[in-house]
Amino acid sequence: MSSLFTQEIHLSKRHEAILSQRLMLLQKMKNKFGDQNTQRASLLQSTETASKRNRSLLLSFRHHTSFTPAPSTPSLLLLRKGKASHGHQPTLGYQATDIDAAEKSLQTRLTPHPQPAVLSLEARYWASVEEHVPNWEQFLLGRAQNPIGGEKQSEAENTLQNKVSAS
Repeated sequence: MSSLFTQEIHLSKRHEAILSQRLMLLQKMKNKFGDQNTQRASLLQSTETASKRNRSLLLSFRHHTSFTPAPSTPSLLLLRKGKASHGHQPTLGYQATDIDAAEKSLQTRLTPHPQPAVLSLEARYWASVEEHVPNWEQFLLGRAQNPIGGEKQSEAENTLQNKVSAS
């Protein structure tokens, strides 16, 4: 009889532990669901903000240029690729140069002109790159040693080999 009573107490404690674990898991799920809702709301708000910004940029772009596509035209991206929405060549009155000109106009308005010092630095950088490309090309093809520190590396390897062979 006492073993049944002991077993009943053990089962009761086990039941309480399971209920407390269940309550804890339900609370975690509730918190996670709340976090997900908060993230969704934040994502929705940022999407709406980006959409408004894009809409205002597009309106500003159309207002400041003479390029105004008709509402039924395929997207500019498809025109850039030379395809209409159904795989046909575009038959619109827009030439690729019109699109390029509009794109260039927008780019020049969005990016400030770099200072002469920056242009000089960029020119020197690309001259240096062009100067070192053949060495790196040979290295990357496996035909030469690493252009940076190649001599030092081979000296270290020789020193290490000499120490190994002397031992």
